[in-house]
Amino acid sequence: MDAGGVTLNAVQVGVKAPCPLIANVDGNHTNLGTVLDAMQTDLETVIVKGGVIDLSGSAVLDIVFVADQAYTIKSAKLAYVETSSADAGIALTVGKLIVGTDDADYFVTASTTEKSKEAGYIKTLARAHTAVAAGDIITLTSPGGKSGTGNVVLVLELIRG
Repeated sequence: MDAGGVTLNAVQVGVKAPCPLIANVDGNHTNLGTVLDAMQTDLETVIVKGGVIDLSGSAVLDIVFVADQAYTIKSAKLAYVETSSADAGIALTVGKLIVGTDDADYFVTASTTEKSKEAGYIKTLARAHTAVAAGDIITLTSPGGKSGTGNVVLVLELIRG
């Protein structure tokens, strides 16, 4: 849904259904749904998947998750759902929106997307901060404008409390 130039995507919590995306984890191809199920280890863990981000499209601010309570980010990964072209990547950030204190790179400072990665490649992102407060809105920001192709999805593993 488009809200005044901001792309909003549905949040999927505790993804359990089979997913048509293919993941390449440690050189093995597997269903992304299987990867997400493996990450869903207990009731205290929540898996959140953002919307598909077209790296060559226009700039996007993707609302990934609205925290109903405190969480800790255990992991942040980019899943490549379309093969990325050989041209230079673009810098993505994972931040938070709070009225008056927006911080586009609070959780993950600029992480440049990879060149020539096949669909299913998973990139682990280095986290600057891991504490998520109740009311925090986690975002993925893309400046867009990559010359070639590439689509990614942000997958967060959160721990309640």
